[in-house]
Amino acid sequence: MKPKGELQSLRAMARALEARLSFLERRIRDIDGGPKPVFSQPRIDPEKCLGCGLCEGSCPAGAIVIGRTAQVFADRCVGCGRCVEVCPQGAITMGVPRIHYRRQIGRSL
Repeated sequence: MKPKGELQSLRAMARALEARLSFLERRIRDIDGGPKPVFSQPRIDPEKCLGCGLCEGSCPAGAIVIGRTAQVFADRCVGCGRCVEVCPQGAITMGVPRIHYRRQIGRSL
């Protein structure tokens, strides 16, 4: 097999293994009692993101999809930070998820 053909074959096998690993990790989380609380989640800077897909491929939870830029599904994210490590543009940072509280104003009679 030529090196180029072997490289393509190895990449295809790596993608297949990645997909299987992602499925297994999700299944383990489901059996283990669902998702654990995540204290840090990725934030994408759309000005820097090129949509290259490296973050999507590195995400073990399948929480990132690529459109024009990367999008993170917070309910799937496990906060591992792999996406930050692989982003060549530095478009991804980890941050604490924003919690929105609804303030209720009571009136006394």
